[in-house]
Amino acid sequence: MRQMRMKISNVKQKLRDQRGVTLIEMLAVVVILAILAAVGVPIVLAQIQKARVNTDKSNEQLIADALQRAEYDYQSNSTNQGSLYISTPGAINGNTAQISNGTNTTAVYSYLLNGSFSGNGTGYITSIPTPQSQTGNFTIVSNAPGNNTSTPYVTFTYPNNTGGLQSWYITIQP
Repeated sequence: MRQMRMKISNVKQKLRDQRGVTLIEMLAVVVILAILAAVGVPIVLAQIQKARVNTDKSNEQLIADALQRAEYDYQSNSTNQGSLYISTPGAINGNTAQISNGTNTTAVYSYLLNGSFSGNGTGYITSIPTPQSQTGNFTIVSNAPGNNTSTPYVTFTYPNNTGGLQSWYITIQP
């Protein structure tokens, strides 16, 4: 019994001797975490924006490749005379950017999704992606965008209505 009392007394003494965390120690930990957050958050946000710009560049290349596949398929079809060409530059989502073969004209959006002027073909792309790094639409323009590196764009050549080749650019326009 006496041993039992000694053990209980020892346990009580150990519990009394244990100390908690002081306020100063807690404040030091909070300050260190705040410094790490102040340094780390901007770096993470910059990486997220960089990933969005790279996604937009990939999506622009996907659209340009789909347009070039459409042109190749159109020219390789023996019943087609001439070539496809961009008749009106503009936003790809919707009806602004137009593609033509000299006789028929339709929206680039529609042609890429349906693969034909009649709308009953197999498309070259399942959907037109939306920009991730900026607001607006992917747009076909005839002049190279400025040297602003935060605005991604890709260049592709495509026939024009006179039978030559023209450089076009896919970029994001508000």
